Order: sequence, then C-alpha cells, then structure tokens
Amino acid sequence: MKQLQLAAARHIATAVLMCLVITSMMVSCSNDDVVDGDWDPMKWEVPANVTKVGDNYQVAAAGDSVVFACTNYAGFWFNRAEYTLGDSLHTAYGWQYSNDEHHKWLELDEKNQTATPVNEDSISWKAKDKGNLLIAVFKPNDTGMEKTLTLYIESGDAFGLISFVQPPLQAAGK
Repeated sequence: MKQLQLAAARHIATAVLMCLVITSMMVSCSNDDVVDGDWDPMKWEVPANVTKVGDNYQVAAAGDSVVFACTNYAGFWFNRAEYTLGDSLHTAYGWQYSNDEHHKWLELDEKNQTATPVNEDSISWKAKDKGNLLIAVFKPNDTGMEKTLTLYIESGDAFGLISFVQPPLQAAGK
C-alpha cells in the first residue's frame, strides 16, 4: 500500500512539474509589445521639389513626374487608386501582368460583376512600382478643374496611401 501511495505521489509530482515547465515556457515566450500582424507603417523619401500641403502632394498643372522611395520595405504593390475624371470620382484596382513591368488598372462594376481595364488615354496619370520606388507621371491638367489621385499601397500587412492634387492650367496662369 505504501508503495502504491509513493508511486501515485511521484506521478502527481511529475504532472505538477510538467505543468509548471509548460506554463513557464509559454509565459517566457510571450511578448506583450509585439502583436501578431503589427507592421511598421510605410515610410517614404519624397523628392525635394515636391511640395506637401496638408495630406496632399502638389503636382504642377503643366504635368510632372515624381519618384518616391519607400525606405523601410523592399517592395510594395498598389491596392487601388481613387481619382477624379471630369467631375466624378473613380476607383481602379491594381493588377499587374506577370511578365510585364507596366502596372494595369481595372475598374470593377459590382452590379454587372465585370472588370474592365482602365483606358490609359482617358486618365491623366500613370503609376508604377519598381522595387521600393513609386513612379507617378501626370499629364497636363487642361480640364479646367482640380484633379486628385490617391494611391493605396500595401507591403505585406503594412498599408499606406499617397495623395496628389493637380490644379488646372487656367488657375496656374497657363
């Protein structure tokens, strides 16, 4: 009987010891400062000749080309773009051919469940990603109205956006 009690005590002591070891491993491996999926925000190096007013970067009415460099991620992709065309706001979603460096945009028609490539001649901008560089090219704004472009960007679970405003040529003194 005594041997049975001793064996039971050993089993209980082993089980308690195992629970303590497992609990201490779980506690020592946790880090309350880092949350799963917590990524640093995207940081951008902006050319000296680009002016920022509020949340928007200013683009010359006569057209311009700007190159931003992401300083803390090696690559990214475009999620979507919101832009004005005439007096209406459009949304295009990023899509890239696998063997083509040129970024393509699609406008989605949820009602008809169709995706149509954006006619690049109908928009006044082009945006492309190459490594950590964002390259945006703007045509002259001869619409008589201010134009806007907001690019939504991703790198893994890091998200960001860059917004541009382009005044019309008339307002800039043509």
